[in-house]
Amino acid sequence: MTSPTLGFSQSISDLDPSDLEKEVNIVAEPGDALIHYGNTIHRAGPNGTKDRHRRSFAMVFKGVSAQRDHEKFQIYHESSKLQQSSFGIEVNP
Repeated sequence: MTSPTLGFSQSISDLDPSDLEKEVNIVAEPGDALIHYGNTIHRAGPNGTKDRHRRSFAMVFKGVSAQRDHEKFQIYHESSKLQQSSFGIEVNP
């Protein structure tokens, strides 16, 4: 299910306290960069600053044989526009 974080973020709906016991904490300092495989389950606490946004950058590598599922992409695109709109972000058609 989608999370309240704008973008392609997802939430785990059945997270259990025993799952939290298996976590490995990584402490990042301001200016650090964290890199991980896209299917790695990860999370972060809220941004503790009032004057700076947390930034992220995602890269997706696809093989030359990869083909877009246009029907699913349209569903994703519409969902993304609705999410942006719910955050008060003006959505271009």
